[in-house]
Amino acid sequence: FSALLATPVQAEVLDVAVQAAAGGPAAGREVTLRNAGTGFAMQATTSADGRVRFDGVPTGTRYAILVDGTTLAEDVSLRASEAKSITLT
Repeated sequence: FSALLATPVQAEVLDVAVQAAAGGPAAGREVTLRNAGTGFAMQATTSADGRVRFDGVPTGTRYAILVDGTTLAEDVSLRASEAKSITLT
């Protein structure tokens, strides 16, 4: 008897930069990365330079990025071994 377990493929990293309306970094903002299809979600708070980094995100499509509960990006796709950066205003 043998079992084969599939390991989910993961993206390397997703960097998100959040800018304030005036154009500078938005520190202390809650950023949520969510995939409604799979139920996967991660949260982080932006640093002084307005950035968050999500490591080990499962590959897939239909990710949404919310800042303080407001959706600012939809249909974000992540592929295996991909490093992706997104800037949101």
